[in-house]
Parts: sequence; C-alpha cells; structure tokens
Amino acid sequence: MEIGDRRTAHPYDEVLAERVANAGPQRLQRGASGYFSQPDADLDPRLFPPGGDTLLPHVREFLLDTVHRFWHNKYRHPERWSVIWLAGSGITHQWAAQRDPGDLDCLIGVDFTTFRIDNPRWQGWPEQAIAEHMNDEFRNELWPTTSNWQGFEVTFYVNVGGADIRDINPYAAYDVTHNTWTVHPMALPSDWNPVTDFPQNFWAPVNEENQRAKRLLTLFNAQRRDLLFERDPARRRNTAVAIRQTINEAANLFEDIHLSRRQAFSQNGLGYKDFYNFRWQAHKRSGVVPALHSLANLRAETHHLTDMETYGRVLTDAPAALTAASAINAHLGALSVRR
Repeated sequence: MEIGDRRTAHPYDEVLAERVANAGPQRLQRGASGYFSQPDADLDPRLFPPGGDTLLPHVREFLLDTVHRFWHNKYRHPERWSVIWLAGSGITHQWAAQRDPGDLDCLIGVDFTTFRIDNPRWQGWPEQAIAEHMNDEFRNELWPTTSNWQGFEVTFYVNVGGADIRDINPYAAYDVTHNTWTVHPMALPSDWNPVTDFPQNFWAPVNEENQRAKRLLTLFNAQRRDLLFERDPARRRNTAVAIRQTINEAANLFEDIHLSRRQAFSQNGLGYKDFYNFRWQAHKRSGVVPALHSLANLRAETHHLTDMETYGRVLTDAPAALTAASAINAHLGALSVRR
C-alpha cells in the first residue's frame, strides 16, 4: 500500500491540493538522449585526445584528487579499498548528444572487507548501509562542488556489488585508478538507427506506456482546473482525492520505469541493449520521464510536509531505516566493548 493511500482525507489531500495548484499544468516536453544519437568516430575531446582512448592527464588527476581528498577527511586509506571508474554515455561514441553541462558519471567500487579493516568503527555495518551513507555524503557535500566542471556535471556513486564494474554491465567503463579501459565503448555502425535496430517488442510496450502517461497528464490537468475553480467544499475534497489517485498512478509508473532500469545493469542484465534501459531512454527522450517525475516529486514533497507536521520527522524508507538500524547496532556494540 502506498503511504499516500492510507491518508484518505485532509490534511494530506489539502496539502497536496495546495501544491498542485502552485505547480502549474504538466505536459510532455520532448528531450534529448544520447542513446538515440548517431555515434561519433572519436571520443569526447574534452576527455580523450583526438584519435586516442587514454584519459587526458588533467581529467584523471581531477577525478582521483576529488574523491581521495573528500574521503581522506572521513575515512582511512581510501586508495587501498576503492577503484574509481568513469561510466555512462559520456565516454561512449554517442557523447556529442550530451546536454550542457554534460553528464560525467563516476562509479566507485569498494572492497568492503578492506574498508572495514582500515575503518574498524564500521565493523558490523552491512555493505548496503555503508554505501547509502557514502552516497548521501557525496550527494549532499561533493556533488554541489562538481556540478559544472569544465562543461560537465560530475557525480560520484558507490555501487553495492560493483567492486568489479563488469558485474553491472556498463555501457563503457574506464578505470581511472589504473588508467585503463575495463569495458571498451560499444562500436555502433555509422548508419545505426534505433527505430529499426531495436525490435518491435521493445517499442510496443513503450508506446503503450507513453499513451498511458499522456492520459494521466491530461486527467491531472483537468482535475487541477476543477480544483482551482471549485468553491463547494465537498466537491473540492472529492477532486483532491481524485488528484491524489492520479498522482499516485503517475508516480508509480515513473518509479517502475526508473527502478526497473537497474535490471539492465545487474549480473543478469544486458546493459546497453537491455529492454529496461531502452525503455528508460525512450521515455526520457519523449518527455514521459521528466513529466512523471514532476508528479512523483509532488507526492514526495507532500509526504515530507505532512510527516513533519504529523510525526515531527520524515518517515524513513527502507535504506534509511537500514542505515539507522546499523548505526544503532554499531553504537550498542561500541558501548558493550567499552563496558
């Protein structure tokens, strides 16, 4: 059951209605996706020399220094237990379709056994909890400082189960730590055409979801208009409930499209050409992803506000609960040792 589903009356619906009124109408706006662009003969010259495939020295130095300096303030010996990779479309032959700034994804593999040896206070913490903690630090403290570095939005992320990045089937992976390719970018023919090169059984469900998303957005906009002009309190409450149901359906569709993409980059996935990656990229290009994401954010923001008002805190999701439980267990363990 969705959290929003158990709040069948105000204040949740009242708060949601207020945020909906301020959000404005929602429509599909076609976006760009390098995934569907024509390949370039060379790699991005901001990262690699013309005709070459070894990372430019100043780029490598920046990435290594950024991660190691950041982690040296928090953990011991990060060079011993981490490997930094560049991954994603930014290092493929389809780099030219990148937005400005372009995406530069750093995926970091952590040897958690060695990490715990070098950082004993983390003994007893599960890998997932440690990774979530590190990623929160990256997101909140490091990403803002690298949001526009030489034309790139540089992000850093620890992958659980990604100590060997080949296990998650990346588009491409450049080992920044050892200055070599782990996974070379896929070679696509110059006449590559995604419309014909991907099978029809990929396009059919995506087209159906596209139509579903359009119906939800049309319904949302109509309900929003009704809400703005309705003065009868009972009808207004009914409209607010209907909007909640529409937003829940839109948010659930977004989360399915978003989270299912992980399957493409699991040990059983097919990476670049996996259906779930194709589905994400197609919906990003059509505008479905940003439009549904906007409605999902309305739901999340409303949960945040009503949780704070009702409980004095935000109800934790599963990863946050796991992190909190691990912290408590680690603290209790430390107390028992001291005793």
